[in-house]
Amino acid sequence: EKNNIYPEDKVIGINLGTAKRWPSKAWKKEFIIDLIKKLPYKVLVLAGPHEITLQEEILSQTNAITNNPLNTDLEFFSVVDICDVIVTGDSFCLHVALGLKKKTIALIFCTSASEIEPYEYATKIVSPFLHEYYYTDKDVDHLRGSITVDQVYQEITRLFQEDATRKL
Repeated sequence: EKNNIYPEDKVIGINLGTAKRWPSKAWKKEFIIDLIKKLPYKVLVLAGPHEITLQEEILSQTNAITNNPLNTDLEFFSVVDICDVIVTGDSFCLHVALGLKKKTIALIFCTSASEIEPYEYATKIVSPFLHEYYYTDKDVDHLRGSITVDQVYQEITRLFQEDATRKL
């Protein structure tokens, strides 16, 4: 309630984090900001202790809400659980979202898409540069920008349209 999230709200969780070893697993900050501004839903920016500055920059430019980046794993699970859709790279959040059976959009930049089991919950959007930067541990800006805002927006829209169709 502190963030004015109510049961009828549609909430999109956008995860910022990746392991420090894999900086190219993270989507570009500018793209996250653009997506948040475009979405007609509540957006919850999910961050951990390594993303505090990035989280603050995004929050200062959008109307998004956020988790406590120093929360415990159990608290993080609870925050992910209130989201209707999660957008994340190949990260801890991806595995949490799938374990909670959340609709998930997995952004795959530099790790093996075939090693991620989507079950029936995840849609993978794979970078066209994946094979060129397979398992790179470098921060490659154009790689992190190779999945567009429109691709992610269209997938979120599709997921909500599927939900609406199922309820008819």
